[in-house]
Amino acid sequence: MPIKLLWQTAILCLFTWGGAQITARWQLPIPGSVIGMVLLFIFLCLGVVKLQHIEEAVNLLLKHMLFFFIPMVVGLINSGTLLYKSGLALATSIVVSVVVALAMTGVVVQKFGTGRKYLRTEIKMAIQIMGIDSFQINTFTEDISGGGVKVISKQLLEIGTKVNCIISGSRLGIIEATGEVVRNEERGQDFRLAINFTEMSEQDRTKLIAFTCRMGEHISLDTTDTNQGFLQPSMEKH
Repeated sequence: MPIKLLWQTAILCLFTWGGAQITARWQLPIPGSVIGMVLLFIFLCLGVVKLQHIEEAVNLLLKHMLFFFIPMVVGLINSGTLLYKSGLALATSIVVSVVVALAMTGVVVQKFGTGRKYLRTEIKMAIQIMGIDSFQINTFTEDISGGGVKVISKQLLEIGTKVNCIISGSRLGIIEATGEVVRNEERGQDFRLAINFTEMSEQDRTKLIAFTCRMGEHISLDTTDTNQGFLQPSMEKH
């Protein structure tokens, strides 16, 4: 397991432990894990903890979330009598709590969340990024959607930089778009640049949306095109 992943997991465990200590110290009727999540949220909002400090560990845990439910399911074997006596009450409370949680989540998302207009797919494909001052970056995508792309770059581009993009993939073909850098993050020796597409032909956008829908159910690696090199620039104004 990479050292970076171990450190990120340790950070999450530290917040969980801290929440448990707070619950035990003040005898709060709230699980320590919940207190820990609230603390982590506060630290993220304050910028004390950055997203890149925990992102890989969080994604790994979410990917294997069902694994952590196995002990609870197995524990039900020893609770046959309780289920027989109070099964209806337990089932009712579970259904009500799920409905309330879904309703509250929907309300919060509608009120505060910006949401995503397009499905995002994690995939590695060749991309050329060209600026108005003649710079050119040949790199790869980290994820892509009908509205934008995140790329891995050795060069930092400032937020607001206008760029032209050519994306190529064996299952996608060639996509050309004009965009703007809306976010940049430092990741070790590299940068992650989020580019929002501001101009793209309807044909290319429709093709890209269909592609992300096909690929959206799994993470894919487009090794064919990443080994074939990059296309020569041929941007047209859309």
